[in-house]
Amino acid sequence: MSIPGSQPIPPEDSDNSSPARRRRRQRLIISGSDQQAVFLQELAHRVTPSGDLFLFAILSVLVLGAAILLDVPVLFVLAALLSPFMGPVLGMGLASISGTPRFFIQSLGGLVLACVIYFAGGLGAGWIASILWKDMPVVPSQVFFHAVFSWPDILVLSAGAVISTFLLVQDNKKRPLVSSVALAYEIFLPVGAAGFGLSSGLPGLFPNALVIAAAHLLLAVLLTTGMMAVQGMRPRDRWGFTLATVLGMAALLCVVGLSNLGPITVKTNAAPLVVTLARPALTQTSLPSALPTRPKVSTTTPLPPTSTIEAPAAGPDSATPTNTLVPTLTPTVTASPAPTPIYARVNAHENSGAIIRELPDYTSKVVKTLLNDSMVEILPDVSEKNGTVWMQVRLPDGTQGWIVRYLLITATPTQ
Repeated sequence: MSIPGSQPIPPEDSDNSSPARRRRRQRLIISGSDQQAVFLQELAHRVTPSGDLFLFAILSVLVLGAAILLDVPVLFVLAALLSPFMGPVLGMGLASISGTPRFFIQSLGGLVLACVIYFAGGLGAGWIASILWKDMPVVPSQVFFHAVFSWPDILVLSAGAVISTFLLVQDNKKRPLVSSVALAYEIFLPVGAAGFGLSSGLPGLFPNALVIAAAHLLLAVLLTTGMMAVQGMRPRDRWGFTLATVLGMAALLCVVGLSNLGPITVKTNAAPLVVTLARPALTQTSLPSALPTRPKVSTTTPLPPTSTIEAPAAGPDSATPTNTLVPTLTPTVTASPAPTPIYARVNAHENSGAIIRELPDYTSKVVKTLLNDSMVEILPDVSEKNGTVWMQVRLPDGTQGWIVRYLLITATPTQ
């Protein structure tokens, strides 16, 4: 009995391979057999979206809704900690390196589905808030931090993208979950804030927060691609170069445009960066129950007519009297000083701000939202309805509305 000798295995003919093997090769994200292609293939499998992405997204959205309604900052951080791994963002950067349009679309699709979950969660929280606010004249304020552009947010996003990419390339066995939290905080949370603004009707959240999230996403993909290039992975073909260039230009345009707009992107006093009014030193006094009416600005005071001077009785030594002219009636206009406007500050003891409504009614349309310490001018009109005293106020931008009186304290400038 003879033992067959060892013979080299012939290369597999692609035409004669089984259908299962051909389908497996077609599912390969990165084509090629060189060392870089094999390494990119391993990275692609680690950042490919899976079912965990949507499971953790739903769990994070529930915490985010509670954070918005309760207005607790630490719950926003917890929502980011429970967010899924931001593999799709890293995958979009990897697709520009590998030059694989299919993998780019796959990563983008997974990210869009996760954003839809966050947006739907924000819609639900806004719907709940719109019901609660019928009997509660206050509004949360922490959600507005995710609808304005700020350089600290850009620094947090940049650190998360750079560290996540570095750890992903250096360690081929673990996912950079800790640094991924920074990306989720700057991308997913603004998406949820946009959904909350759309359903609750609060101005300044939608679509501002959605624009912020898109700008953060473009910048994160650009930084991911750049960090991979620094680590020695250059785009493999013309498509990769084109995609990287387009993403870079779009990210830079968004960042430059938003940085020039600054806090003007949110046209509401509820945004914490909008209040730029210089205030004098103030002392708090109790608000009077009734306000005096405004006096007229100017009055006309005519001079009283003067009478003719009569000559004294004629006597032996008296001089002959002379006739004097009678002065004519000449009215003069004297301007009375304008009354000093009465200002007050928002002071919601149990919340962070208050709602300005169009009419003195809890069910009336919301005009604007104000944070505590926001200045308003008190107008003379006062209304009482169902035991609640409403006061008409004027905001610094000229908008007028009604606010519950116990949410205000007068602001008297010190001498």
